[in-house]
Amino acid sequence: MGIWRTLAIGAAVVVGGGALVNAVSDDPIVVEKIIDGDTIDVRQNGETTRIRLLNVDTPEIGRDGKPSECLAQEARDYLADLLGVGTEVTLEYDVERTDKYGRTLAGVYKEDSLVNAEVAREGLGVAVDIAPNHKFYPKVSAAEAEAEARTAGIFALGPECMVDDSEFTDSFEQAQAAINAAEDFQASNLAVAADYTRAREHSSAVDEAVLALATLKATQISQSEFQTEAYGTRFKELIDDEETRAEREANRLTRAIENEDDRRAEVEAEREEEALRRAVAELEPNILEEEPSLEALKQPVPAPALAPDPAPAAPAADKYTGCRAYGGNYAMNSVDDQGRPYAKIDCTTKAQIG
Repeated sequence: MGIWRTLAIGAAVVVGGGALVNAVSDDPIVVEKIIDGDTIDVRQNGETTRIRLLNVDTPEIGRDGKPSECLAQEARDYLADLLGVGTEVTLEYDVERTDKYGRTLAGVYKEDSLVNAEVAREGLGVAVDIAPNHKFYPKVSAAEAEAEARTAGIFALGPECMVDDSEFTDSFEQAQAAINAAEDFQASNLAVAADYTRAREHSSAVDEAVLALATLKATQISQSEFQTEAYGTRFKELIDDEETRAEREANRLTRAIENEDDRRAEVEAEREEEALRRAVAELEPNILEEEPSLEALKQPVPAPALAPDPAPAAPAADKYTGCRAYGGNYAMNSVDDQGRPYAKIDCTTKAQIG
């Protein structure tokens, strides 16, 4: 089980250049208390020692009014079942023996089983490689990969477990619900008024989802240390995936609505044209007679016939019996019965009369 296991009191292990690595009692080490999924108390050399399992991290148990992270209690319960109080364990150490909180850092073995890796294999923890302590990371990482392949534990959780901000996840889930509803809606018969109304409602909701997701992407995601280790960029990837879905549904609904709007506009135009035809028909019954052919319209229109000039009127009978002048400086304002112009004059003075 490795040269760094627990040794008899006073014994020392010398490796490499002769550095003292471990010197502990031969008294059995037994589990005294389970703190959370990656921390236990053991009874060692008559004293209680808090042990932090190396190279594995589990969800945090809620404290000081803060709720527990997803699967935190399940991780603690699993460890409690695996390491019941009084269970004898073996500890194995790496380069650094304690952390900043004064906890002892160790690989915990139950018989030949590395408990650190078993927690990860259940999907209740993630492998963490914190220099200079790398010793147990390969086994824990391999166990984590098994859990991920089975979609077990933390790998089956939704976005509500990936960030430390309920408002953030609420906004994401609302956007996700709007997209799901739009996907379920079949925009195949928008001629039905109710379906057309629902299509516009879904389109508006998806447009809002696109804006909400863009806002989430631009916002700094609040994650705990475990959430950062466990989910990393997975939540941002989820946002990207949902944004792609939202844009696809927005485009689909927009096309369907625009097609229906065009169809309705055509129907309305036909109705207006028919109404105009009927109105004109009522005013001029013959307006709907067959229209002339194109060839008929091309023929020249004949000019209207002109009425002949009226014949000159026959001269009235000349009844003047006085003297007449057929020449000279007189105004010839009379016509004799032969049609000759003359002037009426005084027979004595020769002055024109009239």
